[in-house]
Amino acid sequence: MSSDTSWIILTSSLTLIIIIFIFLYTFSSVYYTNQHVRVECNCYGDWGVFPNVGANTLNRCGPDNTQPCLFNISSLSEAVAQCNQVKDFCNSFVYNETTRQMSIVDSSTSFASPGVDLFVRQHGIVPS
Repeated sequence: MSSDTSWIILTSSLTLIIIIFIFLYTFSSVYYTNQHVRVECNCYGDWGVFPNVGANTLNRCGPDNTQPCLFNISSLSEAVAQCNQVKDFCNSFVYNETTRQMSIVDSSTSFASPGVDLFVRQHGIVPS
């Protein structure tokens, strides 16, 4: 076998291997993307919203950090601002639009609660 023939075989083999990898990469990308279910986000800015869901109030407020984190708030944007003031532990809160009451909660303790909406910070977004 001549050296020219060896180079042609080697080049053809490498080209074929590259084409196979490109095909497999493209196929796996399309297949992986199609496996995800796309759900419309019920969001308010950076917050995921769960309507009619409550959760247990955290006891980390007050002068000694042992009081329930309950606040009388005039609007939802004010509730978000209140949560962002204590961003080191406020990852979720509930807000009752009728009573205008907000409480910072542990979202892992959620339960059905008509008239109350649970807001959970999304994607680890924390204001600086």
